[in-house]
Amino acid sequence: MNERTEMIIRSVATSIAILGFMILTYAVVENNGEPVEKFKVIDRYKNCDVVRYTDPSNQWHYLLHCGL
Repeated sequence: MNERTEMIIRSVATSIAILGFMILTYAVVENNGEPVEKFKVIDRYKNCDVVRYTDPSNQWHYLLHCGL
C-alpha cells in the first residue's frame, strides 16, 4: 500500500469515528435524562380521549378512553 492510500484510509476512519461520537453525544443530550411519556392524550373523539401509548420499542398505539 502506498502512502497516499494509507492517508485516505486514515482520514475516512477518523471521519467515521468523529461522526459516530457526534451522533452518540446528540442521542445522550437529546434525551436529557427525562423519562419518556408512555401515555399521552392527543385528541378527543365524541366524549372520549384519544390516547397514544408508546411501547418499549417506541412504536405508537392508539386507544380510546371513555369516562362513564
